[in-house]
Amino acid sequence: MNAHITIGILGSDERSVALAQILAATGARLSFADPSARERAESAAHALHAKTGTPYHIAAISDVLVFASDPSHVDALLARLGTIPHETIVLDATPATGARPERAVLLAHKIDSHRVVRALLPTPKPGAVVTLCGDDPEARAAVTELLRAGRMEVADRGGLAAAVELERAAGHAA
Repeated sequence: MNAHITIGILGSDERSVALAQILAATGARLSFADPSARERAESAAHALHAKTGTPYHIAAISDVLVFASDPSHVDALLARLGTIPHETIVLDATPATGARPERAVLLAHKIDSHRVVRALLPTPKPGAVVTLCGDDPEARAAVTELLRAGRMEVADRGGLAAAVELERAAGHAA
């Protein structure tokens, strides 16, 4: 099933590439977009036999759209995405530190989608424990399947509101 999934990675920093390596191991088709570091995105895509494109194009073709880099870049990326198809799963895998804990809820409102899944994870690597929160059970199940296929452990904590509480409890409020 994963070989038929197209995943768009928005960003090309170390965290984004580490998560992309895990997702590439699932057999999913990957694409990168990083308007602030185009050459780095092309290099990451080449290393993973993936494609590159504009954020607008990546958003239009992806089944899963992944935000994994610095959370301060999310608004600039959103401005370049255009309309995200309603069926697209949006995975917020940005680092928890240095950002507002309610950012996944705000992202869901900004893109008008209930298919946003927040992934709370340290450094993306096989065996790492990922805590997932999202309001759409089918979207959480799809992300769970992808991450488990990439040999990560998944703890499902329910709706996006749980992500806010988990991040606040961990002391990640800005």
